[in-house]
Amino acid sequence: MSAAIESGPADPAGLSPEVLVAALQRLTADEIHDESAASAGGEVVARPAGSVLRRETPGQAAASERVERVRASVWARRVPYLVTAATAAMGALGWALCDLVAASEGPGAAAAVSAGLGLAVSAGLAGARGWWRRRVPASWKKASWAGVAGAGAWVGAAALAGPADPALLAVLAAGSAACWSGWMAAHPVTVPSTGPVLPTEDAGDVGDRLARRWAANVARRGKALPDSLLTDRVESGRAIRWTVRTPPGEVCFDDILGRRARIASALGVSGKHLVVEPYPDDEGWAVITVIVRDVLSAGIAYTGPRYESGAIPLGPYADGEGEMVFHAVEEVGVRNGLVTGEPGSGKSACLEAIGLGLVASGCWHVFFGDGDPDGGSSPVLNDVADWAESGPDGVLAQLAAVEAALEVRSLLKSTLTDAPADPDSDGDGDGGAGAGALVAITDPAVQSPARKLLPTPELPGLMWIIDELHRLSTHPHMVAADFIGRLERVVRIGRKYGVGLVVGTPRSAVDGHMSGVRGE
Repeated sequence: MSAAIESGPADPAGLSPEVLVAALQRLTADEIHDESAASAGGEVVARPAGSVLRRETPGQAAASERVERVRASVWARRVPYLVTAATAAMGALGWALCDLVAASEGPGAAAAVSAGLGLAVSAGLAGARGWWRRRVPASWKKASWAGVAGAGAWVGAAALAGPADPALLAVLAAGSAACWSGWMAAHPVTVPSTGPVLPTEDAGDVGDRLARRWAANVARRGKALPDSLLTDRVESGRAIRWTVRTPPGEVCFDDILGRRARIASALGVSGKHLVVEPYPDDEGWAVITVIVRDVLSAGIAYTGPRYESGAIPLGPYADGEGEMVFHAVEEVGVRNGLVTGEPGSGKSACLEAIGLGLVASGCWHVFFGDGDPDGGSSPVLNDVADWAESGPDGVLAQLAAVEAALEVRSLLKSTLTDAPADPDSDGDGDGGAGAGALVAITDPAVQSPARKLLPTPELPGLMWIIDELHRLSTHPHMVAADFIGRLERVVRIGRKYGVGLVVGTPRSAVDGHMSGVRGE
């Protein structure tokens, strides 16, 4: 029973975490099929903190877009007034300059300066018009060039006669109105209607809004789950849960889980707060939960390592219902784990909680391999692990040691047999005198070798924790060493020898492979 802590971008490389994800799921499914005593309740899932329904609804998005268009139009309609005022200011400055030149150099020099100012203004406006040519409305292209020439001529005339000349002011006003009329027509500002406001799709409570969005954006033809129905609505103070019913033979649970991101987008909720779980009696149905109040958003205090009968409690689910548990070992053997999530979602913290619980149990040796060459993923595991390494070379050395441990343990298992039942044992599988106790074979004729090695204080198990797996799986050195293939072998045969593997990596393609997950 593998653990999955969901919550990130896919790695497109060929030998990527996707390969390990598929292998873990396939092998886990085989384990559950072979060992009917396995329970579906042992999945570890973490749903990272965040806000729900923080995206704009379609109505809100349309309103926001309209507001932005109105703001842009209002600013555009200010441009003619600003340009006309700037032209008048240039005329006033030119008149002052020409007055000084005429007093010192004579009227001829002043006329030359006014002509130069007019040409400079026209050139500047022509450059600005060329720079913003893509934003010039088609109906205003010809008028814009007329305005460029007219502004230069007006500045030149105003520099000689003075900007306060009534005739020049009249020409400036009339010319501006004529030249900018096309611009103003291309940038209208509509006035909102004062009529009655119709109710939006957000009317009602959260559950009703989500149900309407499901019908409009998920269940229609061409959408994520055509002709699907939401039934059996159950609400708690922090989440809303439905049964999703789909037409027989159309989709299976893996299809529904693979479309989780599309469903979250259609509902307008954060994907981290949409939980998709299997329906117990129909493969084509599912149970979805939308978390509306995340109890993890403010953080959860760590109260210390716990190890209870092979299980490590990790804390509450985001909806506050139940507690996440990682089952390191059960009667069927050691379990492997997969921890996924976006950066900052708490993958390393979860691995640390698992590692601390294993170390505190007294029944496990813990190796820690860090895909970060600088070893910065988890200072805690670097301190508490029996052996910590970082980077490709160090992790490969650990892999070789784990493979050697498997060989030694396979030889050792053949020399041990299950101890006779002790009526005084606790039988809780936590390393007491009950489950997992083995003794040496003294009569091979009547004593059969042990079927599995369960971790005990006398024969501790070995758990290898790897963080940042995606950085290792695609490294050329690791690819050349067949790192993923060898890792799959550890997962496949390690369970019966008391050797387990827990890896942390971004979400990758987990949505398309993971099934039977308790939550995210």
